[in-house]
Amino acid sequence: MDNTKAISFWQFLEKYKIEIPIIQRDYAQGRKGKEELRRSFLTNLKEALDKEKELKLDFVYGAINNNTLTPLDGQQRLTTLWLLHWYVALRAGKLKETETQEKLKKFSYETRVSSREFCEQLCNCENFKSFKPENDKIVEFITNQTWFYSAWKQDPTIQSMLRMLSGTKETDKSGNDFIDGIEELFDGVKDLKDFTEYWERLSRENCPITFYHLPLENFGLSDDLYIKMNARGKQLTDFENLKADLIGYIQENKWEIQNDIAIKFDTTWTDLFWENKNNENEIDDIYFTFLNRFFWNELFIAKKDGKHILDIGKGDETSTQENENHSYKYLNEIDEKIEKNNNTERFYQGLDKYKYFDREIPLDCFEKLRKVLDNYISYKKDNKDYECSWNKEFSFIPKYKEGKILTLNQRERIVFYAIYKYFDHDTNIQYTKESFDRWMRVIWNLVSGEDNSGRSNIRSTSAMRKAIEFIEELDAHNVYWSLIGQEKIQGNSEFEERCKEEIEKARKIISDKTWEQAIKDAENLLFFKGTIRFLFRNDVGTDWDNFKTKRDKVNNYFEEGGIKEDYKVKLAKALVLQCNKEQIYDKQIFNPNASTWLWILSSKDYQKAVHNILMNDNIDKLLESLNNNSNTLDLNGTSLNLINLPYKEMIKIPKGRFRYNYKLLGYYEPYGRDAITFDNKRNEILSNLCNNGEIMTENRINNTTFFWGWDIDFTYKEKSFRWKSDNNVCLIDKDKKIEVDDKINKDNFTQKLGELLESDNSN
Repeated sequence: MDNTKAISFWQFLEKYKIEIPIIQRDYAQGRKGKEELRRSFLTNLKEALDKEKELKLDFVYGAINNNTLTPLDGQQRLTTLWLLHWYVALRAGKLKETETQEKLKKFSYETRVSSREFCEQLCNCENFKSFKPENDKIVEFITNQTWFYSAWKQDPTIQSMLRMLSGTKETDKSGNDFIDGIEELFDGVKDLKDFTEYWERLSRENCPITFYHLPLENFGLSDDLYIKMNARGKQLTDFENLKADLIGYIQENKWEIQNDIAIKFDTTWTDLFWENKNNENEIDDIYFTFLNRFFWNELFIAKKDGKHILDIGKGDETSTQENENHSYKYLNEIDEKIEKNNNTERFYQGLDKYKYFDREIPLDCFEKLRKVLDNYISYKKDNKDYECSWNKEFSFIPKYKEGKILTLNQRERIVFYAIYKYFDHDTNIQYTKESFDRWMRVIWNLVSGEDNSGRSNIRSTSAMRKAIEFIEELDAHNVYWSLIGQEKIQGNSEFEERCKEEIEKARKIISDKTWEQAIKDAENLLFFKGTIRFLFRNDVGTDWDNFKTKRDKVNNYFEEGGIKEDYKVKLAKALVLQCNKEQIYDKQIFNPNASTWLWILSSKDYQKAVHNILMNDNIDKLLESLNNNSNTLDLNGTSLNLINLPYKEMIKIPKGRFRYNYKLLGYYEPYGRDAITFDNKRNEILSNLCNNGEIMTENRINNTTFFWGWDIDFTYKEKSFRWKSDNNVCLIDKDKKIEVDDKINKDNFTQKLGELLESDNSN
């Protein structure tokens, strides 16, 4: 048989038997939860028959032995087609014909004895002599017959077949009948003549419903692969529908790659995804997720006339940009839903959403998919994937974790793109572990930047675009030389600083290969995530001479979570004593967290301070020398004594930073109410009264001159007062207040408090 020629189900049964093997899963298209799938498929079948409109289904794969097809893929479609033919034959009065019975019996289930016997009983016309379609419902009739054993109701395949015949009798959101059964599909057809016409269309040579059969016995498939592929066949999925549409699209365009891709979808590529199967031996969700990610990236990087197609039309009303952005949004939503909900609902809405470039998918896209997966598989035979030491969950081929698919964040999408860029080459390229590991190390270094809160610097579309555009210019198989060939990076964003860092490291490695291992080891230290420019930069520029000295110092001072306990206060004090007001205001520089200190170590703003700290042999002597310098910092009129700051308390604030509030300076957790406030006049007055025992407050930090909170509550002569951030002092819950102006000082403050008490008593 010409395996590229479409054939109808009835024509196929004229030549072959169809036997669903024991190793196959049960028939799943009739299961509960598959109502929309049944409705869609049955509607298409009925429309093809009514309009005599050509409907070509996906490939049916399988080996033929002794004129019997053992389906490897296509069980679901074949079973539904068999039920459709059986029902129309019954209603058209053709089931009583011996030829029709014998052909229908050529379809059999071997998954269970009960399934096989049920199919045989359906083909026995004697069992349906008393069936009256005007009065009887097909499933009720079948299940009430003596030949139907009650135990058969426990057979999943029989359950699904009965549901496919009857439907679920449900309504949609608008209250209309939800047609998801064959009997419902033909509910409006009453005349025998009409069913006879349907049967004629199904059984004639030019039947409008056809499929392609692809025999696989010549491709050397192993039994192991056969098991893997059939384990995936538990249910019709979004992946199977997308795959069918993709293959159909290739066939429509008559591209030569059609047979190659069709075979690989269910053979060598299946083997690749099988490595990451879930506990139920399912892979369709991760297969679908991978394809969705692939097309997402293709759409994201696609250009037309030198411009990204997602940007074309911005600012005007051209439909091109609207269409492309619609697809972009759709693919985003699909990726989020399938990964978060683990494909608990139907997401695939047709191939149109995957089309671009004037609503087409170019041949180059399919060529790239084939090259990437084939080359990746070839590489994986002898090598393991590169494992990033600070992101061990990422996988190019999606994985399950606790039943759900691991998601990709925006920087991981860039890594995904970078991997298929590496494998998107002809076979004359040598894919070596050395070149791949170098490429992936550089990519992870580029995208792993974080701000002082530990949030990724790549969390927007524009940031992704900038990163991908830089990576596009690199040679994935000769990354060091291509890095130093880049034009000078002009910007100062964290990503651009990382680009500069990788260029400097590449230049050093090319000049002396012995540096490569030292650099790699340093990148994997502690919490550095590939960022080590502070080890080879001094206060003015590049300095590789002190690399080892600084590396040893960071090992002394830091651990995985940030600063070691013995150095938390010392390093915070050493840093802040070297700061100006621009370096302090609205910055997290006191807390000891890893994310904060990676930002400090890498920041140009603190380059000189970091160099001084890491080059000093004795942190105590450094602090002593710094203390002998200017001890105050003028911050918008507030003179801050740097030496006496309550460092021990300040480093306890996980994400602390300086902020102004009503002209008061405070150090507090972002969006929090708890703050260490700095106001020399207020703090001096309240500290003096505390020392004299005249007032009591819980806001004071030990015996320092600093207080917690923008508002300070205290008691004086057994009355409760509040010194508010607007510099007014009042009795709590009273309207009376005093304003602490320039005339009020520590000597007359209690007098004013007394006047406030007298005023309150007089009322």
